Amino acid sequence: MSRSQLFKLSVMTILLGFFLCIESSSQEPSTLATPTQEAPSSISSSQETLEYTRLAATPFKNITNDQEKDYIGDGLAEAITTELGNVSGIVIVERSQLVTAVKEMQLSQTALVDEHEAVQVGKLLSAKYLIIGSYQQAGEEIRVDFRLIDVETGKVNKSDKVRGKLADIFDVQDEIAKKTLTWVGNPSQENIQVMAAEPEERNLEIYEYESRYRRAFYEGNMTEAELWVRKILIIYPNDPFAIMELGSIMEYSGRYDEAMEDYTIAAEVYESKNYYRNYSIVQINMGNVRAAQNQPEEALRHYNKSLEICRRMNNQVCVANTQNNIGNVHYSQHRYDEARQYYEQSLGTRKKIGDQAGVAVTLNNIGNVHRVQGRPTEANRFYNESSEIDKRRAQRVYSNPEDVKRWEEERRRQDQLRQEQERRRKEHPGAIVAPPGPVTPPPPPKQLPLTKQQQKLAKQQQKQQQKQAKQQLKQQNKQAKLQQKQEQRRAKLQQQQQRRQPRQQPPPHQQPPPRQQPPPRQQPPPHQQPPPRQSPPPKPPPPKPSPPPPQKKELPKCNGKNGPNCKK
Repeated sequence: MSRSQLFKLSVMTILLGFFLCIESSSQEPSTLATPTQEAPSSISSSQETLEYTRLAATPFKNITNDQEKDYIGDGLAEAITTELGNVSGIVIVERSQLVTAVKEMQLSQTALVDEHEAVQVGKLLSAKYLIIGSYQQAGEEIRVDFRLIDVETGKVNKSDKVRGKLADIFDVQDEIAKKTLTWVGNPSQENIQVMAAEPEERNLEIYEYESRYRRAFYEGNMTEAELWVRKILIIYPNDPFAIMELGSIMEYSGRYDEAMEDYTIAAEVYESKNYYRNYSIVQINMGNVRAAQNQPEEALRHYNKSLEICRRMNNQVCVANTQNNIGNVHYSQHRYDEARQYYEQSLGTRKKIGDQAGVAVTLNNIGNVHRVQGRPTEANRFYNESSEIDKRRAQRVYSNPEDVKRWEEERRRQDQLRQEQERRRKEHPGAIVAPPGPVTPPPPPKQLPLTKQQQKLAKQQQKQQQKQAKQQLKQQNKQAKLQQKQEQRRAKLQQQQQRRQPRQQPPPHQQPPPRQQPPPRQQPPPHQQPPPRQSPPPKPPPPKPSPPPPQKKELPKCNGKNGPNCKK
């Protein structure tokens, strides 16, 4: 064999080995079964460079004026975000984050239904788009109007409406989710198939119970929340969702042993059915319970399981939260280098998905690690960076520095309340812990100025409300007049009938008895008769008046010497 042939053979051998190395390195070992309905089992190269869109959905507004149907709005928002959360490239702002932001902004829970205030909440959570809507039910028919709002500008990008029957509410929410997916700009066939997968059994009664449970849970009413979960378990005793949520109530109440029993049952069901998205959530919850019970190794075991599943599903929100939880466990065990390593991983993931609130929390955690390790300069750098991010978040909402300062104070106060509640749960397990002591509400924030489009929409809504109020008033007056006329007619007819009918004598047995004369008055006996009345003595006659003395007769005066009355 010549030298040239040997050279060619060696070159071909080297190239063949090179390609074999590339092929073997591209294949990763798999220890889990491929999720059939939740998400793809591996992360492709296109997903690594994927741009994520942060999306928030608030409860839809009930314009039927029937408070018993408020649960439909919660159910619509929850179902839409659940379906869109399985799509690659979309990051859903969780409902718990919305509730926390509402408390920090000193708003009521109904603020999520108001369009203007919901946009401000979306700005605080760094959301790009916001889905809001309203629904109206008439009999068995339901109409849902929904809009996609650009949070930065506050303008409505797209709007549409869906009609259907209340019994087909699942088809209605699927159609809303698909249209929202086309608006956001990621309507691939793979994503539509992932959204179409529905592992849980659909039932309208269960849908109502789940929606009412979520509203009660996020409002902090654990007694009512447990009531609705128990109703689900009466119908489906082995429903994994109800069992998992019952464990959440037990965990919130500090009944950790009961919570672990419920979580274990739910995890076995989800794992057997390959529902890995819910299985990862259960593993995180089990890790939280073990961490609260001061069992760090067990907590890490559950967290690592969840982290592995979340990475395979490319659920970056789950990855970031789990990494931060693992860092917290290492920090509590004084393993500060491991804690800082996981905090930095969580920081990179949260920056990638645009979770500015999470970035600020993780930076603060890294600062705590540097502080306890004796590096105050590095700790202050991370603390300052965290506070700057929070300040920029607040400045997107508030233009007045005083409002920004008040928001920061309220955020710190809410953090202290959460820490105090957690401490009291550990000290008093089994009791639903209320906030410690009376909390004086802070002064309400100033009303933010409305844009021209928002002012125009507000005027239109005000005109429509006034028009509806006038119509209702007219109908009420019309009905009142009709009722009054009917009553007058009835009174006239009754009077005419009474005049026409002769007066009938009552029968003998109904006639009143004759009036009896009173008996004569009896004289009392002599010994009881009163003594005779004595007449008073006669009055003496009045004395006769004495006669007046005789008066001397006066003579006329003398007018002259020779007058008749002159004495001679």
